[in-house]
Amino acid sequence: MFDLRFSGAERLLREIDGSERDDLLLSLRNEWYLEDDFWFPLTVSENEKLPPYTEAFEYFSFKQELTYETLRQILAEQQIETLYELREDGTMCEIELSEFHPIYTGLEGYWFTPQLDWLIYASHEDSITIGGKWLLPAVQAAWPDWEQHIWTWPTYG
Repeated sequence: MFDLRFSGAERLLREIDGSERDDLLLSLRNEWYLEDDFWFPLTVSENEKLPPYTEAFEYFSFKQELTYETLRQILAEQQIETLYELREDGTMCEIELSEFHPIYTGLEGYWFTPQLDWLIYASHEDSITIGGKWLLPAVQAAWPDWEQHIWTWPTYG
């Protein structure tokens, strides 16, 4: 099945709704300090707790230099074959790893597995956030100059 609400025209394994969706959302919020429709770096102020093992990068640099393919390889090395995609309007689906493209589609996007040991977030501010005790170091190891591409608040004008 194809659905344009998600990352491009992905092949969805299934849409997740009802109590399964609600339970996953509650767990996601508790584990990763998710609030409303946004996540780090857009929700963290000086007084808020930063999620552990989390970094936000410039989206376009991430896409060009690390690449989606490298990110999929990192996930595949952890035997990840399917994952969940959640959009800010509340729609959630399960997709195959080969269909995974962490992009902002007009709706904020989140990707994770049921274990909730990692989380990826694409925002409307051209940021992509990587979270996870094993995932963040793996991304950093695969991207030698990642420190040059840490996301900062945009300046306009």
